[in-house]
Amino acid sequence: MKDFKEFLAFDELDEGVASSATVLAYARKSKAAGDAAVRAAQKGRGELKQGKAADTTQERLTRLTAALDASLEAQMATRSQIGNLVAALVAAQVMKRTKRR
Repeated sequence: MKDFKEFLAFDELDEGVASSATVLAYARKSKAAGDAAVRAAQKGRGELKQGKAADTTQERLTRLTAALDASLEAQMATRSQIGNLVAALVAAQVMKRTKRR
């Protein structure tokens, strides 16, 4: 029977399980980043919808600034989502090619 240290040795791990876990981890990060992008975009939309015709120019400018900031947050989260998705796809392709050999 293996002791705990032998069990944790990397070369003893099943590469398929490790590769699958890597793909799932990047996919989960991609989903979380996508959810963050949606939240930020909804926040920006909410800022814009709060306006009233009687608002002062300063109030409008403050609201537009907040909406622009939320939009930029959404763009950054979308970029993170794309990066994580690409990483998951690359890991899946590497795993697929490794299995063929």
